[in-house]
Amino acid sequence: MCELNPGRLLRTVVAIATVILMTFGYANSASASNSVPPVVYRSSLFSDVGFDAKFHTEIIWLARQKITTGYSDGSFHPKESVSREAFAAFLYRLAGKPAVALPSRSPFKDVNKSDQFYKEIVWLASQGITTGYSDGTFRPEGNITREAIAAFLYREAGKPSFSPPTKSPFRDMTPRSSFYKEVTWLAKSGVTTGYSDGTFRPKSSVTREATAAFLYRGHASLESSKPVVDSGDRWVPAVGDSWQWQLSGSLDTGVSAQVFDVDAYDTSAAQVQYLHSKGRYVICYISAGSYESYSPDSGSFPSAVRGQTLDGWQDERWLDIRQLNVLLPIMAARMDMCAKKGFDAVEPDNVDGYQNQTGFALTAKDQDTYNRAIAKLARDRGLAVGLKNDLDQVAQLEPFFDFAVNEQCAEYGECTMLTPFIQAGKPVFHVEYDLPLSSFCSTTTKLGFSSMRKNLDLDAAREPCPK
Repeated sequence: MCELNPGRLLRTVVAIATVILMTFGYANSASASNSVPPVVYRSSLFSDVGFDAKFHTEIIWLARQKITTGYSDGSFHPKESVSREAFAAFLYRLAGKPAVALPSRSPFKDVNKSDQFYKEIVWLASQGITTGYSDGTFRPEGNITREAIAAFLYREAGKPSFSPPTKSPFRDMTPRSSFYKEVTWLAKSGVTTGYSDGTFRPKSSVTREATAAFLYRGHASLESSKPVVDSGDRWVPAVGDSWQWQLSGSLDTGVSAQVFDVDAYDTSAAQVQYLHSKGRYVICYISAGSYESYSPDSGSFPSAVRGQTLDGWQDERWLDIRQLNVLLPIMAARMDMCAKKGFDAVEPDNVDGYQNQTGFALTAKDQDTYNRAIAKLARDRGLAVGLKNDLDQVAQLEPFFDFAVNEQCAEYGECTMLTPFIQAGKPVFHVEYDLPLSSFCSTTTKLGFSSMRKNLDLDAAREPCPK
């Protein structure tokens, strides 16, 4: 459960900026309660994309991912239609500009080797994302349509197994419509909600701002489905490392501990750097499973993902972790902040919502999927990541996490459930609030845990188990 942190409440006076609730779907789509863009950037890179612009977040994300640089005059032209060749370039850049073996002969009779986006179009064809038209053309300068984007994104995702619904979610499409499977997959993935009149308008062209929205949401959906890949080039804590956990009060950097677990927002980059200079490693605490009204990015959470209040924490509400397309970009932005400040690892809290009264019908599978996605976000940023509580899923989630953080396993007789981490050579950072050291240290020390007693508000005071 999230720990009391009075210091964080002070941030609400100065840190919560106005958040523009933007719609998602495509150009002129109606907003949906679960489709508010989750990451709100505080600056604009283009002269014609204001802070209150539709799809501002998605457009700035597109630029920050180096998928587009806009035009030479500093504009983006958000209402301009996107050509098929330009979309090929967007997808190619989104894929990381992979190496392309250029054929001696173009795969399309209307695409020449000297064309600006020849390489990108060849890559698109080589990946099976496009086959062009039946007459052997690609029609590079033609406007890309909404149904074509659905097909391209579906194929880019590896043509995932999907059974299209027998009843169309859009009144202008039937199960016999071209690209029906791809379009309904796009809707099922949460990438589009269509228009307010219940249509999808598959043959309509797509603007640059709407393309940004497609790619932004499609990328989030695709990333959440990929396996966690551990590069190994990260710091990871060791079994037996001593630790300090402080989430309230002025940070005491003089504590004799190898690892510090501290708040993402209250801890500055300078403090992280100072701890590093003393040979300490620093874990970044965030809440991954709850909405915190006092958080600087609280306005990024649409009301549809906010559930019941956490027991004992009136300023927090459980999140609907099934809405990956909404939540993962928010968590990614938080972890980007952790990485930018120099943290070595992240502790995502409240990742056991399925065992609580959240207001949502969450299942163990939902939690497993979400927790693995959270682990991937951390590791992709070179951060170690800890599993917080969620004891019933320790065995299956241990391979995706680098350490465990647990509260009160001794009080509730649950400590042996954490042994898969120790057996895998990964530490368990454990804390008790009510028990004296004499009642748990001998047990948890034998298990290999790094244990201590703390006050519930997690101030600087600590009583570590003697070694």
